[in-house]
Amino acid sequence: MDATAIGELKIKYQEVIDLIAQKKVVEAALKLSEVTEKVNDLIDFATSDKELQELSPFQILSNHLQLKIDLLKLPLN
Repeated sequence: MDATAIGELKIKYQEVIDLIAQKKVVEAALKLSEVTEKVNDLIDFATSDKELQELSPFQILSNHLQLKIDLLKLPLN
């Protein structure tokens, strides 16, 4: 895996974080879905343990951001 792919993932995740901060839940969910799919594809085609180790934090970040988005979807009482 090259640095370009990792850099692109970082940019996409930052876009998701920015959308969450702006409370644009639908857009954030769609963008997160796209970037999570990309990470899963990269994991599927990883050829070494090192690549899997590089991608693991992105999986964790995806899960964390999904939880944040789900919390934003809950109505406030």
